[in-house]
Amino acid sequence: MTTKTDLRRQAIRAAVKIHEHLLGPAARHAQQIALPHDAWQELCRTMERLRFVEDRGWQAASQSLIQDFDYMAGRLQREIELLRQELSPRSMSTLVASAGEVAADLIALEQEFEQVELNLKERWATVRTAPITLEDVYLGPFRIVLYWERIGRPHAYHLCADEPNCPEGQDDVIHPHVRDHQLCEGDGAALIKAALSSGRLYDFFVLVRQILGTYNPDSAHVSLANWNGSCSCEGCDTALSEDDYSICERCDHRFCNDCTWGCDTCSSCVCSECSDSCAQCGNRFCLACLTTPEGTTQLLCKQCLEAQQKDPADETKDELQSAQ
Repeated sequence: MTTKTDLRRQAIRAAVKIHEHLLGPAARHAQQIALPHDAWQELCRTMERLRFVEDRGWQAASQSLIQDFDYMAGRLQREIELLRQELSPRSMSTLVASAGEVAADLIALEQEFEQVELNLKERWATVRTAPITLEDVYLGPFRIVLYWERIGRPHAYHLCADEPNCPEGQDDVIHPHVRDHQLCEGDGAALIKAALSSGRLYDFFVLVRQILGTYNPDSAHVSLANWNGSCSCEGCDTALSEDDYSICERCDHRFCNDCTWGCDTCSSCVCSECSDSCAQCGNRFCLACLTTPEGTTQLLCKQCLEAQQKDPADETKDELQSAQ
């Protein structure tokens, strides 16, 4: 079992490696980049000689040394410019957390997560989240595993479920937004990339945990309503049990009782898309039992249509019989 002392020691060693990786090859070999000491020392010696001859009033020697000084100053300037160009890939290093800051982040994770592990040999860091439950579906705790030498490349980290609760027949989905151990980051993608590239590892792990703790049905690999083999209403997305739903006899989709009607003419069970109300009586009918009279846009049931098409003479006769 890793003690706090062991974790701190490992965090410091890992932080140095992570910091070097984030800065890139140029920074890792910065110790090989030499300052232009020779050019500077030669310039200083030339200046000393120039002062010496000027103090004695030797004009000819002075003019010659001024030219030498100008040449040496130009040489120093050129070498400094070359050094700047050589170090230019490190220009982003100011945006990268120092090794000390990276170590502090790794140590702080112990207070934020149930378990923290560092593997210097395999070059990974992992944390274990508390158990996660989304909309009454228990998904269990997750491990977020970061391979620090992959930072800057695709799939620098992956997710594992300690207590997998996968939807039926889909063992590669351990979370609505995780398939094949890869997280669908959604709007958090830019934040995660920025946290990793700058070495803010505490922010990275917390961001991933926050995404695991949220649910977006529009981007889910498998909806939570269907997670345990159940189904959801096609009309309102309400979860349905296996024995508590109706099937529309026109489109064969499953619906809850609030999203289905019985046709008043043929008694068929129909959904909102396959039914409508009669413009005259207001009762619900399947579309097959409604008619649009020529020259109108109204939907009428058979009874209301017959009443509308009835001969006016018959209506007068009925009125007279009713008056007698």
